[in-house]
Amino acid sequence: MVSESSKDGRRSMERICVSFITSYDVNCGIARYSAELISELRKFIDIIVVPFGPQVWQRLCLPSDIRTQRKHAIEAATVASFADLVHIQFQPQLFGGLHPIKCTLPILLKRLSKPAILTVHELDIYGNLATATLKLLINAWLLRHKTVKHIIAHNRFTARWLTRLGVEPRKISIIPMWAQKPSLPKELSQRGAVTVEAIAEAKLQARKMLGLNCKHAIGIFGFIVKRRGHHLLLKALEPFPDETLLIVIGGKHPLDTTDYYEALIEWINKWRFRDRVIITGFVSDEILPLWLCALDFVVAPFTHLTESASLLR
Repeated sequence: MVSESSKDGRRSMERICVSFITSYDVNCGIARYSAELISELRKFIDIIVVPFGPQVWQRLCLPSDIRTQRKHAIEAATVASFADLVHIQFQPQLFGGLHPIKCTLPILLKRLSKPAILTVHELDIYGNLATATLKLLINAWLLRHKTVKHIIAHNRFTARWLTRLGVEPRKISIIPMWAQKPSLPKELSQRGAVTVEAIAEAKLQARKMLGLNCKHAIGIFGFIVKRRGHHLLLKALEPFPDETLLIVIGGKHPLDTTDYYEALIEWINKWRFRDRVIITGFVSDEILPLWLCALDFVVAPFTHLTESASLLR
C-alpha cells in the first residue's frame, strides 16, 4: 500500500518541466502574455523561465551587438535544455528579425537538445516582391526546423499561412489569446446599475481624471509602427469636428529600427490639427481601463498585422 505522502511525492516527480524562452519583465505584450501564462501553468507543471530578447538585455545592461546576441542564444539554449520541453515565444524582432545573418533563432534551435514548441505571435511576410519572397523562404526554413515539433497559432489567419509555408497541419494548434476583463477605478465602477446615463457620466469622469477636454475621443492602441496605419488615421481625422481628439495609446516600439515614429512625430508637429492629437507613450495595466472608458471609439487602421494583443485587450 502506498501512503498519501508517497503518492504526492511520485506525483511531484512526474511533473513535466517546461522551459519558456520569451521576452519577460519588460514593457512588451509578449512579456505580459508569458507572465500570465506561466503563472497559470505553474499550478500544473514545473517551469524554467529563460528571458530573451533585446529589451531583456537592455534591462539587464547587457551588450546586444550581433556577435553577443549569438552568445545569448547559445546560453539560452543551454539553460532551456535542462527542461523536458522547450516553449519558444516567437516574434521575429525578439530574434534579430529575419535577416539571414542577424537572426538568432537558427542558432537557438540548433543548440537545443530537447524538442521545442513555438507560439507564433507574428509572421513577417510583407514587403516588395523580392523582400516578401525572401521572408517567406526564411520563415519556412525556421518554422519547419527539425527541433520544432509543434506550433501554436492564435488565429486561423496565422494557421493558414503556416500551412502555406509548408508546416504540416497536424503540427498546428489554434489557441486564441485571452484577454482579462479590465477593472475600472473604484470612482467609476461603483455607480450602481449600468445605464446609458451612467456610462456617459463615467466617460466624463474618466476624461476629467485624465485631463482631457473634448467632445469626442477616438483611440488607437499599441506601439507606433508603420503597419498599424497611424498615418492613415491622422489623414482620416481632418473631416471630424474640432472638438474631436485622436488619442494614440502607446509609444515607439523599442525594437523598431525604422524612422517611422520620428517621421510621424515630425509630421504631426507641422500639421495644422496637431492640437487634436495626444500620444500617451506606454500605458500601465492599471491606467489602461481609464483610457478605454474615456473613448467613444477604438479604431484599428492596420495595413497588415498578424495579431494585436493591445487591441484584443
